[in-house]
Amino acid sequence: MRKYLIIVGLAIILLVGYFYQQNRPIPVKGYLVTKKDITETIVATGRIDLGNRINMAFQVGGIVDQLFVQEGQQVKAGGPLIELEDSAEKNRLELAKVNYDLALAFMKSKENEVLAEAREIYNQAKINSQTLYDRYLRLYSLVSIGGSSQNEVNNARSEWEVALSKEASAKTQLESLSSGGAVSDDAKARVEQARLQIREAEIALEQKILLSPIEALVYSISKNKGEYINPGETAISIGSAMGFVVADIDEKEHEKIKMDLDVFLSSQAEPNRVYKGKIDRISPSVNPQKGTIEIRVRLDDENVSLKPDAAMTVEIVINETKGVPAIPRSFLVEKEDGHYVWTDQEGKATLLKAINKPLLIGNYAIIDNLPEETVLIEPGNFREGKNIQVEMLTSD
Repeated sequence: MRKYLIIVGLAIILLVGYFYQQNRPIPVKGYLVTKKDITETIVATGRIDLGNRINMAFQVGGIVDQLFVQEGQQVKAGGPLIELEDSAEKNRLELAKVNYDLALAFMKSKENEVLAEAREIYNQAKINSQTLYDRYLRLYSLVSIGGSSQNEVNNARSEWEVALSKEASAKTQLESLSSGGAVSDDAKARVEQARLQIREAEIALEQKILLSPIEALVYSISKNKGEYINPGETAISIGSAMGFVVADIDEKEHEKIKMDLDVFLSSQAEPNRVYKGKIDRISPSVNPQKGTIEIRVRLDDENVSLKPDAAMTVEIVINETKGVPAIPRSFLVEKEDGHYVWTDQEGKATLLKAINKPLLIGNYAIIDNLPEETVLIEPGNFREGKNIQVEMLTSD
């Protein structure tokens, strides 16, 4: 009898323990449903693309004297890039300017000499004309008293008229020379030759410096200061200053990619610095080797200085939904007859069925009939109606 009572007592203890375990709340993770902004993105790896690239070289050789830019730096159109040692060319230009000044001085002195001579000839012709005119008048006055013959008067008049013509000719010549005709062809030739020497020296000096033909970004510089560079050897490579990033997207995501979608980019060298842009080109064909489609992103800030070919993280914003009661997709329970979520109903685990198929956005799901402030519980190995003790997770 005693043995029987012991067995019954143990059975009762086990039964009580079983029911206690069944009714004891189990710990679960909870999530409070709140409205939030949901963003669906595609992340890929891209690189900086300069677009058109220009390799620039000197027409003459020389030693690099000045580097005005660095790789990755932007430069304006006409801005200096690299300059070779040019002391000989500068001296040549200064000498050409001195020779030009001397040629001008020589031309001026010759001009003064010619003008002085023409002025002397004119003055002499004027005096001679006046003298012969006075003689003509004197002989004319003596004809009436027999002091001179008519023939003498006529001869005097003819001589005066010839002298008057010479005076007019000398005056015309002087006026012509005074207006610029006094310069000799030899003097003009010397000045023109000196001017050409200046231009030749200027061209030689200009060949010692490279200027950017466009607003550009410096891609690479092949020489350091003090190094020699040969004629025609690439000294510097530049490209369009317009910032572009190209990236390969999995062809499975092709339908989601649209023109002008917002894109956030960060350099893998500086991941905390974020740039913004938009898709401005989508390749019409798939790369068969990679199974990808190339897109191009144009940066909003065209003045951003980024190193060419630098690796970039590309995050494309596919969809943005504002103020919706979204939940983590991991809280969804999929069954044959639809989708469910576990909820906390007065400390008991309760299944709630979604009226419509949940809208999936990235790592989140949106259920139409899920009220805000509902407490969801993380799916686990328990039955409906099970007592639960909820430990809330962050809703972010």
